[in-house]
Amino acid sequence: ELIPIINDSLGFLDKSYLLVKEDGYYGVFTKSGKEVMSSKYDKILPFVEYEQLVWPIIYKQKNKVGMISKSGTVLKLPKHKQLRYLKNGLYGYSFKEKWGVMNRSGQVLIEAKYDEIGHYEQGILIVRENGKWLKVSKQGKKR
Repeated sequence: ELIPIINDSLGFLDKSYLLVKEDGYYGVFTKSGKEVMSSKYDKILPFVEYEQLVWPIIYKQKNKVGMISKSGTVLKLPKHKQLRYLKNGLYGYSFKEKWGVMNRSGQVLIEAKYDEIGHYEQGILIVRENGKWLKVSKQGKKR
């Protein structure tokens, strides 16, 4: 099956998935033409890690931000204003001007309590709390 030519643009995200833009909205197809995410999103924030597309994908539609799984299902997430991919299946989310961490299924690992959230590497997350940068585990324990 081929991807319809009506699309504004197509581009590979990795070896298996394509980012599609149609009438100003974005979606994701497999390279064989199967629609995973319909072309209805204002913005899609795909991340590639170890040469493979990271699932779930963060999307923005109007004023709503969320995540969609590889099967095309919108995940039920905790209340949030922003989402950000950190690394190794972890996502930062903001709620009431504070940041927390959840896993790829939307399960909260750290409640939103940090002023800022930095990068995550080798099991350590850099966060700012009360004006100081700290190192914590993905469960929020200080290192």
